[in-house]
Amino acid sequence: MKILVSLSGGLLQAVYVDDEADRTGVEIVVADYDIEGSDMQPVKDPDGEPVLMWREIAIADSPFAEKMFETEEQMTDDFPIEAEVVEQALEPIKDPDL
Repeated sequence: MKILVSLSGGLLQAVYVDDEADRTGVEIVVADYDIEGSDMQPVKDPDGEPVLMWREIAIADSPFAEKMFETEEQMTDDFPIEAEVVEQALEPIKDPDL
């Protein structure tokens, strides 16, 4: 399952999903801490920090996203040490007890 988040200048441009993520009905929730100048009403995160939140509609069946997923897979194949470091860094996030 893969999700591609496209940013430009720190702004969310689009969220793409692969077929597996699309079939599961994964929901994309965005939390943006850059609230200055926004017309949206911020809410408080669990730490009491103001944040803008919304659900983003993911784009499925995108040839662009499929090419990006392939590019990422190639990067992982080309740089396995970096991929391993990233995987280790994400391990605490995967822990359901956190």
